[in-house]
Amino acid sequence: MTDDPVALYQAHLDRASEAVWSRDWDTLTGLMSYPHKVLYGDKAQSIETPDAFRRHAFAVRDQLDKVGATAYLRVCQSASFDIDDTDRILGTHTTFVLRGGGYIVPPYTGRLCLTRQGGKWLGVGIWTAVNPAKIPPDTTAAGLTSAK
Repeated sequence: MTDDPVALYQAHLDRASEAVWSRDWDTLTGLMSYPHKVLYGDKAQSIETPDAFRRHAFAVRDQLDKVGATAYLRVCQSASFDIDDTDRILGTHTTFVLRGGGYIVPPYTGRLCLTRQGGKWLGVGIWTAVNPAKIPPDTTAAGLTSAK
């Protein structure tokens, strides 16, 4: 196993994103710790159980289908161990929600916190500027534009 926080962070993003895309709720809920903190913009939510997280993730995946997404990718921009706790990684990433070769919404930034529990890296909480369960089907009406 690597000790590189960027590689660990990206591996977590990849596993979680693939689990959302393939609707593998057991894998996804196993990648998180509970309660799990979720912040979208300035709205905070605490997801208390794996079953509640499953319902939340289902809403995200359902919305990706509704807006015609063909890919949901997250790419690590930076990650480092917390200077006070080497069992904690703090990082930032960019999320891409795509339809074919274009963006459904402009790429947006997210931050994620991972903690090592029982030798396994688990997501503790996430902040993103966009709630993926609420991506509007008509991004023009929402004031969002697709990059060309």
